[in-house]
Amino acid sequence: MEAGRQLAGALLSQSLVDELLLYQAPVLMGEAAQGLLSLPIYTQMSQAPRLELLELCQLGQDIRLRLRPQV
Repeated sequence: MEAGRQLAGALLSQSLVDELLLYQAPVLMGEAAQGLLSLPIYTQMSQAPRLELLELCQLGQDIRLRLRPQV
């Protein structure tokens, strides 16, 4: 499923995501850019979702990450 930051964050928070495909371009967006996912504020690193890297590949100048949330 392709989703925006609100839906993607809600699905990840509810453990309804099997894999994530993330694309990263070599561009700096600045302070006005929105975050990738809408997630709660975590006060400790142990609260943040952990991801397992399954695949990393370069597509032109971009990078694609295939990740699996760790349970």
